[in-house]
Amino acid sequence: MDRGRAGLEKNRKSIAQKLWQLWSPGWFNAEQFEPSARSFDNPDFVSTAIHSYRHRYGNAAGDPALEALEKQLAEQPKIAATTIGFHGEDDRVNPRSTPEGKKECLQGTMSNVCSQELGIVRRKRHLKLWHR
Repeated sequence: MDRGRAGLEKNRKSIAQKLWQLWSPGWFNAEQFEPSARSFDNPDFVSTAIHSYRHRYGNAAGDPALEALEKQLAEQPKIAATTIGFHGEDDRVNPRSTPEGKKECLQGTMSNVCSQELGIVRRKRHLKLWHR
């Protein structure tokens, strides 16, 4: 077993808690975390999490049943809908980006909204501020 898998297997809750704190600075609380923490005891949690990240970074094959869809998405068809990008000033995982470099993927308009209160995870109550 590789070190990453072994570490996650042994420290599921503490690793998830650390990631939640890093990804959502300023609004982590144990009361909200505890109900989610029960899911880390699922026997499939470690293998699912490891595969998900490996696939995301191109280090694991995807589901063969979705291969045709993956090929279609790889062609990067233009998005016709108006697009709003939400970025968190406190997002410590994905750096804040701008619409530059993304316009070629869009047919509609794109706006960017940046908020200090957002981490990598966008809270529903924050998204409601912009939903009208």
